[in-house]
Amino acid sequence: MPLVSSFEILSLKKGKWEVEAVVDNKVQAITQAEQLLHQGFFSAIEVIEERYDEETGESHSLVIYNKVKVLRKTREQYTGPERRKGKEWRQNPKKYGRETKKKARKGRKRRNATFGELMVRGSLILLLILFLGILAITYVVENLK
Repeated sequence: MPLVSSFEILSLKKGKWEVEAVVDNKVQAITQAEQLLHQGFFSAIEVIEERYDEETGESHSLVIYNKVKVLRKTREQYTGPERRKGKEWRQNPKKYGRETKKKARKGRKRRNATFGELMVRGSLILLLILFLGILAITYVVENLK
């Protein structure tokens, strides 16, 4: 038997790769790797085929299965100008960056209302509602007579 193959199932947990099992059958190794990935304990699973030549003493390794479980989506994938602008943003990110937005806002500064201004606005709105209510009541009373 000059060529011997074995399959190592490696798992990635908290940034470290660990050997979970060593199997002689390729199909069994892949199914076991998929089961481990679906259990949810690992963020990635890899199956490596180790081929050892007994006559020459050489060893070759080949990755035959590599699956990464995406736990959270990254910020770059789903938020910000990349999502809105897509390909256009990826080609020229400086055009849509924070600096450009700040420059555009510089000319038109918006001032926040103070507490006193908000109170005056609120009281004016309440007085308007009260006045309209009094008008409606007087209209109803006069039409009933």
